[in-house]
This record gives sequence, structure tokens and C-alpha cells, in this order.
Amino acid sequence: MKKLNLIFLFLLPTLLFAQSTVETVPPHYLFPAFGKAVVKMKLGGYQYADMNYNTVTEEMIFTQNNVNLALDKPETIDSIYLNKRIFIPVNRKFYELATHGDIQLLIQHRKTLIEGGKPAAYGGTTQTSAVTSIASLSSGGNIYKLKLPDSYTTKDATLYWINLKGKFRNFINEKQLGKILPDKKVQIQNFVNEHKTDFRKTEDVVELVKFLNANDVK
Repeated sequence: MKKLNLIFLFLLPTLLFAQSTVETVPPHYLFPAFGKAVVKMKLGGYQYADMNYNTVTEEMIFTQNNVNLALDKPETIDSIYLNKRIFIPVNRKFYELATHGDIQLLIQHRKTLIEGGKPAAYGGTTQTSAVTSIASLSSGGNIYKLKLPDSYTTKDATLYWINLKGKFRNFINEKQLGKILPDKKVQIQNFVNEHKTDFRKTEDVVELVKFLNANDVK
């Protein structure tokens, strides 16, 4: 896996990269193209680079000399502002800070890598494990390219986190969220029913948590 310490990245001259005109989001990236990111350092100051988020490796990726590299030492970073979104480092990954207020919603954008189409007994096919597939693609740097080999697909595994006064709990559906916020269970149910909230859509979940914060639901 190719990595480079952040300090070395920004000692190099600033380079401008043309953004892709392809609108389809690559299956293992959060955004369709690399965008200009503003990096706020914990020790102070700001740095700038073209970045995207790899949802399979759960790494922030930057472009240097037309090569995609994983950002190292996320613990030195306070936050990253990319495509009008805020990302913060959590356990060497980056979660999107989607809402503010008493109830903070963080989104762990992640996907499982699947390699399919291998011949199997009785005319079927087999699927290689995610760990094996990632290791295979990483060895050639393919995991960081915007296009995966045709034999690979991804499966969404996005996880939501609620931060209540420093305590983090995760959920993926209405029932689990209701257990985290039992005093708001009825209001959650009413909002979900009225707005047809789909927990597979991050924007729907963001609107739900914004509603809870804005209305100070008790």
C-alpha cells in the first residue's frame, strides 16, 4: 500500500489537476472525481490538496504526480473540508460530520469489495473474500484508481454514529436509532412515517437528525 506522510506532501510544489468530467461515482469512492480539500491541522494552520475518499479502504486519498496515495498520520489532522462536507479522523479512518447540535451524526462511508465471476463447481461462480481482494488490488495500486477492474463490485456497508456528549453508538435503521434515543422514539417514528425516510440514503438520515436537533425533541 502506498502512503506518504502529510508533511512531505505539502513540501512539494502545488500542482493543479483537471477534474474528471465523468458524472458516475466510482463504486469504491465517495465522489466522482478528486476535489480541492482544505486540511485543518491540530497544531494549527491549513494545507491544501486534491482529495477523494476511498470507501473500501476507508482512507482519504490524495493525488500527487498523477498517482493516488493514501493519507498517512490522520491523528495529526483536526478536520478536512471537501466538497462542502466536513470529515474528522476516527480510529485512523475519516467519518463525515453530518450534523451539529446536541445530537451529532457522523457517517462512516464504507463499502465491501466483492470479486465475482470465478468458475466454481456445477457451473456456478465464487466470490473472493474482501480481505483477499483488497490485498490483491492494493499490491498493484488498483484499489486507489478511480476505476476498478471489471470483475470487482462493491456492496454498501455505510454505518451511522450518534455522538451524545462524547459517547458514540452506531445504528443502521430506525429501531436501532430509537434504542439510542429512547425518549425521542415516538418523534422518530412520526418523522420516518411522514417523510418515508430510507435509512439506505444518507441524506434522509441527515434530515431526520437535523429535525431532532432543530426541534429540541424531548
